[in-house]
Amino acid sequence: MTLNENSMVEEADGESAFNPETKYNFVKIDQLGSYVNGRELVDDIGVLQNVSQTPSVRRKSDNETIPKHDITIADKSSITVSASSWNDLATTTGQELLDLVDKAPVIAINALKVGDFQGIVT
Repeated sequence: MTLNENSMVEEADGESAFNPETKYNFVKIDQLGSYVNGRELVDDIGVLQNVSQTPSVRRKSDNETIPKHDITIADKSSITVSASSWNDLATTTGQELLDLVDKAPVIAINALKVGDFQGIVT
């Protein structure tokens, strides 16, 4: 979207005025390998298995401490994958998931960048 001097921006009254629909294109966990270190973002869905309680990590580039949570999900293939959330997302959503992990909820994650850490797909 590009705005210029002729653009008009107005606040929408009420939450029901604009509810964009999120569209997912789920990739099975056992098929994530072909997306490792690629440019394409993927969506995933699975049962929440674990949420790490890692409160923060130190970033190498500027030595700043930032919050991080790792979650592990599994799908029908019984294969698990870990996903990391950082900064505000780790602080808010990470804590919410930590509170829910014992109930094993099904969660959907949109726009994941697939990588590997020491040979493990994350």
